[in-house]
Amino acid sequence: MRVKKRIGLLAGTAVFFLLAGLLTGETAQAAEKRVVKVALGDTHSAAITEDGSLWMWGHGTDGEMGNNNSSNISNPVEIMKGVSQLSLGTWESAVIKNDGSLWMSGNNTFISFREKTWKKIAAGVKLVELGSTHAAMIKNDKSFYTWGGGWKGQLGDGSGKNIKSPVRIRIGETNPGTTGSGSKPYIGGIPGQNNGSKLPKKNSTFKYQNMTYKVTKSDAKKGTAALVKGDSKKTAASVPAVVKKNGYTFKVTQISGKAFYKYTKLKKITLGKNITSIGAKAFMGCTSLQAVSLDQGLITIGDAAFGGCKRLKKLVVPAKVKTIGKEAFAKCSSLKTIQIKSTVLKKVGKKAFSGIHKKAVIKVPSKKLKAYQKLLKKKGQASTVKIKR
Repeated sequence: MRVKKRIGLLAGTAVFFLLAGLLTGETAQAAEKRVVKVALGDTHSAAITEDGSLWMWGHGTDGEMGNNNSSNISNPVEIMKGVSQLSLGTWESAVIKNDGSLWMSGNNTFISFREKTWKKIAAGVKLVELGSTHAAMIKNDKSFYTWGGGWKGQLGDGSGKNIKSPVRIRIGETNPGTTGSGSKPYIGGIPGQNNGSKLPKKNSTFKYQNMTYKVTKSDAKKGTAALVKGDSKKTAASVPAVVKKNGYTFKVTQISGKAFYKYTKLKKITLGKNITSIGAKAFMGCTSLQAVSLDQGLITIGDAAFGGCKRLKKLVVPAKVKTIGKEAFAKCSSLKTIQIKSTVLKKVGKKAFSGIHKKAVIKVPSKKLKAYQKLLKKKGQASTVKIKR
């Protein structure tokens, strides 16, 4: 009898604790996740729980959740684990994983970004923030980047354009090539301050805005550089007056030989005010090149510099040019209007104008008409080409 009573007592105790658990909600089912971070987008939401799991809900048809969702979700759904940071935009989402990698999913029509599964954007990221059209991140070394819609100047890069990939923004430095308020120092620093960074050595190379430069004079205040390789993907290129490396400013004074050699997509080139020389074959074979803007500081145009630019129709030779190399404009078959503003032109190489348009007109300064008619005689142009003031 005692054994039966003890068994009955134990069974009754188990039932009591089970009922108590049901009343308090503490059952054997999944326990509540504690939220440590939260973010709100336009129509979707997300949270990170204390175990590093990412949970999302709301609008998902634009890929905001990165799980190929095709409908709205009213209850939080676990998306991934190992997440440390997050930010939500209008129709896109961004997370930083524990390893510092930045991932994004969703839709940004301003830069044609549309991903319904998570795409890795960068590594070594500490913080990310999404606006309605653009994004920003801070990397572990405290460098700052922006990208996305930029037509209102929201990226801070001075371009006023939409940018697909993150571009470095240096707070406190003047952004070369900008105008208006963008040409003034940004809050938070002194223009040109290098903050102890190492001065790049002579002949060292570096990239700036997707083009490659070489240091020709290593000086903290009066450094110079040459552009040695352009961006072959661009249809329009602008070579800046100055570039920056490690906080130091370098004047761009040269376009090196073959810098844009056979860049067949290039249609327009604008050179900065500090460029004094264009190297041999710098733009040779740029068969789509139609517009060339040479600044007033230019002194030397190298051999075959624009050879074979068959769509180039007009050209202005600036006032300080002293030398035009041999075959400089050879086979520029559409080149019909040439204006030479220089009054100090001393040397024109053989066949400099060979193969230009048969009805081309070369205009020269009035006081240099006779001298230049003699200087330009037999430089490869047809006898029907006129040289006049």
